[in-house]
Amino acid sequence: QSIAACGPPGGGRMEVTPRLFRHFSMIWMTSLPKITMSRILCSIFSGWLMLKKPDIEDMAKPIIGATVDIFFRIVKDLL
Repeated sequence: QSIAACGPPGGGRMEVTPRLFRHFSMIWMTSLPKITMSRILCSIFSGWLMLKKPDIEDMAKPIIGATVDIFFRIVKDLL
């Protein structure tokens, strides 16, 4: 089994040929707004922390907030 991810060509990325695409099932995902991405990731991370590290569960929201901010900054600056 293989999993692959790709973005649009440009910035050093090459066009992916149909010959390679035929080996994968294509799933398209739109870009998520910042609030939606934060809510999804915070729910997942908080649930994991609740099970594994309940004493630091309250840190989930600031950690995810910083991570999402960094992600959108990188997208803005590099893409």
